[in-house]
Amino acid sequence: MSLTLRENLTVSEAKVVSSELTATMRPQFSKTEKGFLLIKIESDYKLPSDTAATTVVMDIEYANVQGFQLPSKLSVDTRVGEATHKMVIVFKEYEVKKKN
Repeated sequence: MSLTLRENLTVSEAKVVSSELTATMRPQFSKTEKGFLLIKIESDYKLPSDTAATTVVMDIEYANVQGFQLPSKLSVDTRVGEATHKMVIVFKEYEVKKKN
């Protein structure tokens, strides 16, 4: 496994190589007043056999919920060889509860 960091100490790439799979993930962050938000992950997955490589791109949108930046929408685009798939998940009508 290798991990590459940017100057601001956010991860620019995480890579895992094994005899069964090579996976590379490239997260992207947005800087806010309170820190960093994960806004995108681009990933590539390759099996050692001649199977088609898989690419997954996840985009994350946030909403302010009771003072917290929480995910409001997740868009996932997947490509396996020439086949593509898209999935969108929307989070709404949720709240933050304080645990006693």
